Amino acid sequence: MIICRETKIPLVATNDIHYTLASDAAAHDILLCIQTQKKVGDQDRMRYEGGQYYIKSPNEMEELFSYATSLK
Repeated sequence: MIICRETKIPLVATNDIHYTLASDAAAHDILLCIQTQKKVGDQDRMRYEGGQYYIKSPNEMEELFSYATSLK
């Protein structure tokens, strides 16, 4: 945020996205299992926990990055 102020370049907030909708989290988890040749019940498998890897709405992004709204 310091660089944003010093350079007058607008700040862009992004989100790590692996699937489109929050409801796609379970399907994504199954696809990970298929890709890594693991079973859903395997303890030592890759997973994206938390279900937060979907495209968030502008309101959700503003809430997540509320500390940066003063730079608008």
